[in-house]
Amino acid sequence: MESAGFRNVVAVAVATVAACGASFTPPPPDTPPDEAIESFVTAGGLPAVAVAVVDGGETLYTRVAGVRKQGDLTAVGDRDAFHIGSNTKAMTALIAGTVVDAGQISWDSTVGDVLGGVVTVPVARAGVTLAQLLSHTSGIPEIDAPTELAFNLSTEPADVQRRQIAGKTLALPPGSTPGTTFFYSNVNYIVAGLMLEVATGTSWELLLQERLFTPLGMTGAGFGVPATAHTTDAPWGHDPQPIDPVVPDIAPGFGPAGTVHASIGDLLPYLTMYMDGGVGPNGRIISEASLTAIETPRLEHYGFGWNVGRFADGTLVMGHSGSNGNFFAHFILFPERRAAVVVMTNRGDLPSWDRAFQVVGYLVHHFGLPEKQPFVD
Repeated sequence: MESAGFRNVVAVAVATVAACGASFTPPPPDTPPDEAIESFVTAGGLPAVAVAVVDGGETLYTRVAGVRKQGDLTAVGDRDAFHIGSNTKAMTALIAGTVVDAGQISWDSTVGDVLGGVVTVPVARAGVTLAQLLSHTSGIPEIDAPTELAFNLSTEPADVQRRQIAGKTLALPPGSTPGTTFFYSNVNYIVAGLMLEVATGTSWELLLQERLFTPLGMTGAGFGVPATAHTTDAPWGHDPQPIDPVVPDIAPGFGPAGTVHASIGDLLPYLTMYMDGGVGPNGRIISEASLTAIETPRLEHYGFGWNVGRFADGTLVMGHSGSNGNFFAHFILFPERRAAVVVMTNRGDLPSWDRAFQVVGYLVHHFGLPEKQPFVD
């Protein structure tokens, strides 16, 4: 799901304002890719874009174009990382699958059983399962804006923040009976991440490093904004003006819901792993059984960290978007075709989402991938 700032937004703005190039006309599908991508930067209002197209398991096209910071001539490079926002959720779900595979937790493990000795768990929340958290069917509401801001400014360690967030939100009245209603809430993944930490005795950050980043060779992946404060050593975010990396990003305690950054080179082996049944370039990452659980749609066609469904023509598709408010990223997978599309930009206001989806549309059309259709039940 998409988020503005870090908060869930139901619909993407479809009107493109002047700041994102109101007069811009997307290039026709037969435009050469380099020329098309360049036009999205030079005329389309995006400071930079990073894209990749995979089909049949082969990388057909990658391109990184634009500048790290608008008003600065420093160009983006192939190894530059972009903030992927809520696409982090799929990584958390994947790590959960590895913890299930290790027998340290199960999809049916409950908040009460795992966190009962860590935070106060009200009776109404005790039976919420890991699967319900990962599928946004727990009934836990979203954290309110003032509380989110307070955590963004907090200097407490990430694991301490996660316990504090869990304690505050679990105490709130349930929004619905667990398992009955889909409600996208970042808190679901914060609580799930805390459960994984308690079950393994390892921080969520280290779990990602040990079980995902290192075995997949994701050497440029990390957490938070990619650039160092006041420098242009990596892309800056824009909203729509440049945001100095000194400005606090999403609180580290929110990590399992959306703080990862990664480059195109990092993401290709990660996404290919889904196409290859859980096997990475250096061996198996996750069991086929756990991967199937992740890719099985629940309410509102949401699996664990992915929107999942079949188009009317039978094509299986998985997708997700993410933003921290000044970056935007969208991933699409066609697992049975072993195909994928990645589009990332270092601008995250709503008009830039619309522009990024135009980039997605161009790439899908140009490379002959399945066109967007409604999911069928």
